[in-house]
Amino acid sequence: MQHGVSMTFMRWLVILVLVFGTCWMLKAVLPMTSNLGPMKHNVMNEEMKQKVSEKLTLVLNSLENTGVASPLGAVPVPIQAVISHIKNMPISILTDKAEKKVSKTEVKPDVCPEPYAYDQLDGDYPYFYKGFNMENCTGVPMFSSLLTLTYNCVGYSQENLLRVPQLLASVQKFYPGIKVLVALPHNSSITVPSSDHTTLVTFNSSKAEADVWRQLIAKVTSKYVYIGREAVHFTQFDRLERLVREINNLDVHVVASAVRGYHSGKWTKGCEQSRLHNYTLEYKQGYEMSKEECIVCHHVHGPFVTKTEVFKEFPFPSSVSAISGFAIWFHSMVEQKRGLVTCPDSMSFVTDESREASSKQAWLGLAEALQVETVRLDDGSVMYFDCEEAKTSCSLSGGVGIAASQCCRRQHVESIKTISTLCEKSGLACWLTDETLLGALKFNGEPPWGGNASMALASSDFQAFGKLKEQLTTKGYTLTTHSSDKYYTIGKEGWSMKLSSAPEDDKEDVFTVISYADTRIRVPVNPGLAVESMSGGNPYRHLVGGNDWKDNPFPVCSKPGFHGCLQRIPSDGNLF
Repeated sequence: MQHGVSMTFMRWLVILVLVFGTCWMLKAVLPMTSNLGPMKHNVMNEEMKQKVSEKLTLVLNSLENTGVASPLGAVPVPIQAVISHIKNMPISILTDKAEKKVSKTEVKPDVCPEPYAYDQLDGDYPYFYKGFNMENCTGVPMFSSLLTLTYNCVGYSQENLLRVPQLLASVQKFYPGIKVLVALPHNSSITVPSSDHTTLVTFNSSKAEADVWRQLIAKVTSKYVYIGREAVHFTQFDRLERLVREINNLDVHVVASAVRGYHSGKWTKGCEQSRLHNYTLEYKQGYEMSKEECIVCHHVHGPFVTKTEVFKEFPFPSSVSAISGFAIWFHSMVEQKRGLVTCPDSMSFVTDESREASSKQAWLGLAEALQVETVRLDDGSVMYFDCEEAKTSCSLSGGVGIAASQCCRRQHVESIKTISTLCEKSGLACWLTDETLLGALKFNGEPPWGGNASMALASSDFQAFGKLKEQLTTKGYTLTTHSSDKYYTIGKEGWSMKLSSAPEDDKEDVFTVISYADTRIRVPVNPGLAVESMSGGNPYRHLVGGNDWKDNPFPVCSKPGFHGCLQRIPSDGNLF
C-alpha cells in the first residue's frame, strides 16, 4: 500500500512539473505584438503553431513513458485536444479585448486581396515582380474615391519643379480620376494644367514647410491620404493599393514605401528605430519586427499613406521645417503606441536632396518641441542645441524627479573647472568633496540629477581665496563669505557651490588627480575610500537624496512620461 501511494505521488509530481513547464513554454512562444501599435490580434504563425504542437507532444509522450497515462488516463486526452486545436487554429488568435470587437475577417475590405501565386513567376526571371497579384473582387469602393495624393513642391529646386508635370501625368496614367493636391511656389514658371482631378495651390516660398502640409491635408476629404514627401516621379512600383491594404491588415496608422533617389539610384528601406532619453534623440537604421512583408519602424523617410482622420487625433505640427514636422508627428504616434510600418516592395522615386545630410536648422523645431539637446542621425552626424534653443531650464527647481538638462550640466561642470583652475593658478589647495566627488568618480562629471556643488580647500588658504572675489566677479560669479562657519558660497545663474575650509588636522599634502570632463582635477588621495566612507554603503548605486535605493531610488517624476525623468534610468550600472 505504501509503495502504491509513493508511486501515485510521484506520478502527480511529474504531471505538475510537466504542466508548469508547458505553461512557461506557451508564455515564451506566444509573444504579444504590441509594438505594432494597438493590434487587435496576437500573432501565431505556422512556425509558432509547429513549435507549440511539438512541445505538447513531448509532454504527452513523457506522461505515457512515466506511466502516468495508465492510472490517470484522462490527462492525455485534453493535451491531445489542445494539440489538434492548435494545428487547426487560424493564424491570428484574438485577445480578450479584441473578442468584444468585430472579427477581422468580418470587416469589409477597401482594397481587393493580393495573394501570392508562385506559378505567376514563370517567365519572370530574373526580376520576380509578378509573385503577388491583386485579385478582381466585388464589393470594394472605387479606389480613386478612397485616396487623395498630396505633393508639397514649394521647396523644390528648379530642376525638380520641371519634373512635376510628368509626375502628375504618370499619376493619372496609373490611377485615372484619382484626386491630387499640389503645392507650388507662387513665383513658379512651370505650367501644370489644373483639372477636375488635380488642384494646384500656390504658397510663398518663405512659408514654413509644415504649414504648407497642414493646409494641403486640410483640403482632403477622402478616407485616405497619400503624403508624397519629396516625390518627383511616379511608376507602377508605388503600389498605392498595397499601402492602403496594409493600413487595415496590420491595424497601423502609417504605411510607407521604400525610397530610391531619382538620379543617384540609391535605394533604402527608409525605416529607422529611434530612442529618446535624457534630452537625446537617436536614430538608427533597422526595424523592430516584420509582418506581412512589411517592417515596423519608429520613423519613416518615404512617402506614406494614412487615414485622413489620423490628422485629427495627431495634428501635424506648425511653424517648423518638414523634417522637424514629420519627426515630431511620428514620435507622437510612437509614444501612443500607434504603428508605423514600411512595405519595401512599394518604392517611390524621390529627390536626391532628400537623402543628403540635413542641417541643424531643419531640426530646431523638433529640439524645441521635445526639449531635445542632442540629435544623433544614422549617418553619424550629431547636432547640439543649447538651453535656449531646446527650451530647457537651468533652474534646479524646474521639476521634481527630472534630470538636469545636458546644457545645464555642461555649464555646471565648466563652473567647477573654473573654480578648480583659479585655485591652482593662485597656488591654493582645492579639491572635490561630497556629492561632487561621487559624481566625478561615477560619471566623469556631474550626475544627471544635478545639484549644487561641493569643494574643500586647506584652512590655511581660506583667507587667500577671499581675495579672488574680483576675478570671480569678472567671470560672472558671486562670492559670499561665511567667516564664522569657514566656508564660501559661489553662485552663477541658479547654480551654487559650497567651498568649505578643511580642518587643520585633515590637511593632506599630497593629492590625487582624476579626469573630470576634459580636464584633470584634484581629489583626496584615495577617492574611492572617501566616497565609500561618505556614503556608508555602496556608493556606486544611483540614489537621490534620502530616497531608498531598493524601493525608490529616485523621486516620483513631476512630468510622467518625460524623457528626462530620473525614474527612466537604471538604479545601478551605466545610465545610458
